[in-house]
Amino acid sequence: MRVGPRDFTLPGRAVVHAVVLIAVAVAVLWSASALIGPDAARVGYLTIMFLVGPARLPDPRLRVAAAAWAVAVTLAGFLVGPLGTTAVIVGLVVVCLVQGLFRVGEVAAMVRSPVNFVALAGIGQSTDLQWWRVAVGALIGAAVVLGVSFALPGSGAARPRPTPIRQRLVFGATTAVGSIIVVVVGDALDFPFVGWALLSLCLILSVGEEDHLRRAETRVLGTVIGAVVATLVSLLPGPGPIVVAVLCGLACVAYLRAGRYFAFVVFLTPAILLTTTSDLGPLALGIGRIEAVVASAILALALTAVAQWCARRWSGAPDDRPVVSARD
Repeated sequence: MRVGPRDFTLPGRAVVHAVVLIAVAVAVLWSASALIGPDAARVGYLTIMFLVGPARLPDPRLRVAAAAWAVAVTLAGFLVGPLGTTAVIVGLVVVCLVQGLFRVGEVAAMVRSPVNFVALAGIGQSTDLQWWRVAVGALIGAAVVLGVSFALPGSGAARPRPTPIRQRLVFGATTAVGSIIVVVVGDALDFPFVGWALLSLCLILSVGEEDHLRRAETRVLGTVIGAVVATLVSLLPGPGPIVVAVLCGLACVAYLRAGRYFAFVVFLTPAILLTTTSDLGPLALGIGRIEAVVASAILALALTAVAQWCARRWSGAPDDRPVVSARD
């Protein structure tokens, strides 16, 4: 893949949108933490992260539908989690299939449904948090993103063409199979970065099949660069790492708004690593996340190959690979 200065350019309105969204989110989540509790604020944060991508949709009805879906996924994950692994896997399949229906054009409008579902299932299994606090937190997060998206000018993106229902179902089914593999294998290996692997898988599969390899390369390279930057920044004294983490978070939202995916990935990794509380050091955290991304990229490409093979078999189309004879 080729990376140039254009990959890091930012239009002014993307920066304004990021600053306003983060400022409003911090103020609202801080108030929610003080009035309702930190768990509600955490759920609100997860919901905001869920909806940052769908907030770019040009159709306001899809934005509202995405917000409603985000709240539903949050509550479903929290309530299904205590029912056990089998229930979580069944719920994960349903979530992935429904998420596929939100695909517009060649890009999925939402990609974090499996990630948030699994995260909330974990919260439901490990805490005695009341369901209404989860609901309030999700509603607060959805209200923040919707409010900012309606208050500020749109991204200027043209309305994409509708995606055929077959492609939506294939995307949902592929994501479901991959998500189950990530969760089951990660649980069996006690891998601590299942959420990161799941997010990476969903982001790679979110684009058209012909772009999966490019997206996988972008995800891996961006994560490696971000992990190296985070490791070096963690050596700074005082509030330096936190300041850099905040700036990286701001850059993430702005680049995502502008559709600059490579820059988004580069800044996302240090934004998360520098704010993660763990017994592991920054280097170990970075290596673990790189491993998760590489594994997810390999899985995504394998699933894409299988899906393409199945599509050719079902359609009866001949294999377009050249036939090599013995004389060649």
